[in-house]
Amino acid sequence: MDAETSFAAAVDRAIDIANVDYKIKFSKLRQMINQYGHVEAARKLISVTKPSDGFTDLVLVNRRDLSLENIALMDEHRELFSEEQLAIASKKLAL
Repeated sequence: MDAETSFAAAVDRAIDIANVDYKIKFSKLRQMINQYGHVEAARKLISVTKPSDGFTDLVLVNRRDLSLENIALMDEHRELFSEEQLAIASKKLAL
């Protein structure tokens, strides 16, 4: 499985878990995925230094592991993102 396919599968799994277990809908993320695809949507959201509402919702239920930022930082997905995007993702996770 290539990095983009693996990333898309991991994001879809995380969205499903967040929705079923915590009732977090990720409406904006889903719209962006439909418009740009998984990777480009993630790049756009990660590049913004202010945490998204979805990220904040995950922090509130102690599930940072389901965030785009965490998934992007996984070894198998890092190649999809710039060093700057990875640094922003890492800083958000450290909050």
